[in-house]
Amino acid sequence: MSIAHKDLRIDPDAVYSKTNEWMRADGDFITVGITDYAQAAMRGMDADEHLQSVYVLGSFKVGDRIDIFDVIGEVHSSKTSSDIYSPMSGEIIAINGAKEHGVHLVPVEDVENDPYGKGWLIRVKVDMTKGPNCAPMFPAKEYAVRSAKEYADHYGAC
Repeated sequence: MSIAHKDLRIDPDAVYSKTNEWMRADGDFITVGITDYAQAAMRGMDADEHLQSVYVLGSFKVGDRIDIFDVIGEVHSSKTSSDIYSPMSGEIIAINGAKEHGVHLVPVEDVENDPYGKGWLIRVKVDMTKGPNCAPMFPAKEYAVRSAKEYADHYGAC
């Protein structure tokens, strides 16, 4: 089930950053990805345009520690590119995608078609013993309102 405006999907079980990353508790770990809005905005809402690549930086490997706001990857379209930021601190326990050309390439079709499922980027075990370990996040309904407004500001009313 998802909340949507226009064709944009929002996972009601996830929380969202102002830079359009999502995270969701999945058992003993947190799964992180980019939102449907983020990947669609990268394409300029053009259904015929596709992302060129989504990747996690090759300098990261399972077992590495990441901190809040670390750049963990990038998303590219033919029009632009954007950094992907970690919304929390912890230990990377899984990275999606095969390592090619020094980066972990996440299948573009998974990010476009299933950003909250197959299109995840990293899985993290959060370190609860260290200071602040999470960026400010929005619940799904609040993010739906924020992204709908941003969508309308850039692409016209929903």
